Parts: sequence; structure tokens; C-alpha cells
Amino acid sequence: MSTPRNCVLILSLLLAAFGSIVSSVHGDQLPPSVLTANCGTSSTALVANVSSVVAGSSGIILFSCGSNSPAITVINGGTVAPQFSLPSHYSSLMISTSPECASGTILSSGSSLTFGTEAGMLAVGRYYYCATFSDAPSSGLAAFTVTWTQSTAVSTIGCGHNVSCNIQSNATLSNLRFAGVTIHVEADGSSGAHGYANVTVPKMDIPNINELHVFVDNSKLSSSAVVLSSNSTDYFIYFTFTFHSPVLIDIQLTVPENAATPTILGLDPTLFYEIVEVLIAVIVIVSAALVVHRRGRTRPTI
Repeated sequence: MSTPRNCVLILSLLLAAFGSIVSSVHGDQLPPSVLTANCGTSSTALVANVSSVVAGSSGIILFSCGSNSPAITVINGGTVAPQFSLPSHYSSLMISTSPECASGTILSSGSSLTFGTEAGMLAVGRYYYCATFSDAPSSGLAAFTVTWTQSTAVSTIGCGHNVSCNIQSNATLSNLRFAGVTIHVEADGSSGAHGYANVTVPKMDIPNINELHVFVDNSKLSSSAVVLSSNSTDYFIYFTFTFHSPVLIDIQLTVPENAATPTILGLDPTLFYEIVEVLIAVIVIVSAALVVHRRGRTRPTI
């Protein structure tokens, strides 16, 4: 058996044999990650299940983190897409739950994969990379890289004052509308998976940031569950939720002009408390007067 030049496939020497495989997510706020790269980064290299290949041979190579530890772990349902370019002599790249590469899902650069619990989706779990090759050259197999990106969609809706608001999400958005001071939208995704929304709203639409409220399925999110950031012109409103079918989202930008003022016994709260204060003062004065009057009528006993 001849060993081709630079054909040692231990991926601790990735720069000489294979490119590192990394995972990345883009966005103003990081959405819940669909997958985690356990290795294949600049600090932790992938390891092949063979140390060399024969010149002119064909076969399949398993990439893991060593000792058959999976290369990636899918931790949430969602849609991701790999980006890669296979050099010559590679015929395909797939992910597999089997350390024997007995079966798997072939990857196509730029094509999305959806993980989740519903029919037709790939299962959440642990995966290995499996690369097939043919007619291995004597000069060795060339390096390549794979980058994972999480799919997002951006929808635009008019939100008053002749301006627009943008909603970035990993969900399928529908029934978008703006009514009064509230953005309404429905979000669909894999049941039980985590969803997120990053909403861009012009500052002129939110005169008082303390009056901004986000409702998911008619329940108001706490301030700690909503991440707010801004630049010179816009607010960015980020929050997460769990998919069912569908998730109802309402983003109230300010207090509605026709919102009913809460009352106490039919009275404006300020007026009510002013009346209470006056009554308390009257009671104190009358009580003090009665005490003084009673003391004046009391005669000492001789």
C-alpha cells in the first residue's frame, strides 16, 4: 500500500489535510442556536477515522471529535444551511447519526435543512460528518471548509407616520398588520422548538420606551424577557418564544390614545386619593376636637 504525499488524515493537522468546519449565526441579536460545533474550530480540530488513504482508492471518511464523539450537536429545532465547496476527488458530504456512516443526509451547499419533531424533519441530536471520495490523488486530498448559517426571514410592515417596521425571525410569519399602536403577527414553526423575533421600530413610533409592551399569546412578557437596544434612529426589540400552531404576537408601541383610564369606585385614581387624604385629615381633626371637648367637661373628684 502506498501512502500519497500529505495524505495523513488526522485532522489535528487540518491546515495540511482538511479545512476546519465551523458554525456561525448572524444577526443583531443572536437567536437560539440550532446546532453547536463540538469541534472543527480553530482551537479544537476534527479527527478522521483513518490515518491514511491509498492513492487511486475510493471510500468514505468519518469526521468526529475523536473517540467517535459527534462533530455537531443539534440542540434546537430550526432551519440551517451549510455553505461549502468540495475540491476535486470528493463526491459528497453528509451528516449521519451513525459512527459507521451507514446512512445519513447528503448536504448541498446553500440548501436548507430543517430539524424538529414533525414528519419530514431531521431529528434533534448528535451528528457526524461523512465525506465520500474517489480516485484519491497521490498529492493528497485537498482542504475544504463548511460554514453553517441559521436561516432567518425579514418581513416589513407599515407602522404609522409613513414609516416601516421590520421583523426578523426564524419563524414563518403571517397575518401581519398594524392597528392603532400595535403590531400584530402570527409565527409558525416546528412545535416545541424555540423561536425568536428581532423587531426594528423607528424611534418616532415609541415616544416613551417604558410604555412599550410585548404580548405572546395574550400574555405580557416581563421586562427581563425583552432585550432592547437602539441606534440613533431605531429601537431593536428582541424576544423568544416556543412554537405551537400558531404563536400570536402583539407589540404595543405606546399607550393607545383611546385607552380607558383605570378608575377606583368610578373615580379617577388621582381624585380618589385626594378625597381620601381630605377625609383622613377631617377625621383626625374631628377626633382631636372631641378629645379636647371631653377633657374640658371632666371635673376632678374631691
